[in-house]
Amino acid sequence: MKFFLSYTTDTKPVADRLVAELPDQAMLLRHEPAMASDAFAATLRQADAFVFLIGEERGPWVEREWSQLIEESWSHPGKKLIPVLLGSAISPAFLLDRVPIRIKDPVAEWDDFLAKLLRALGNNAKVGERRGSSPELRKQSKERMKTLEA
Repeated sequence: MKFFLSYTTDTKPVADRLVAELPDQAMLLRHEPAMASDAFAATLRQADAFVFLIGEERGPWVEREWSQLIEESWSHPGKKLIPVLLGSAISPAFLLDRVPIRIKDPVAEWDDFLAKLLRALGNNAKVGERRGSSPELRKQSKERMKTLEA
């Protein structure tokens, strides 16, 4: 599964470790801050999931990135949105309906976190899915998107 990793300034050490330790079956899509917007949009379209490493610090740049991720997920509702809350961080409003992975201490809980994330990226986990999600609700959502696109 291909996924895009979004992280806040204070979660960069966790993002760096995740990139270094990901097993081969998880494909991380990356972008450079100077990447042109259409190249960034193309990268987002390739992703099957968006993983959000959320700490307590947020800047305007992460808000802009999140806006683009949200827009892409609306256009393609089958993409998973996986919030990872570090420390005492809280989910931003647009992720409140998603089941998060919570990590109080990334160093002490690393193996458990990595296992949960890999399960969430696979097809056998509830993490990242809408709370109360069901095949029927997903079908209805896809039908609404088709109506909006018409």
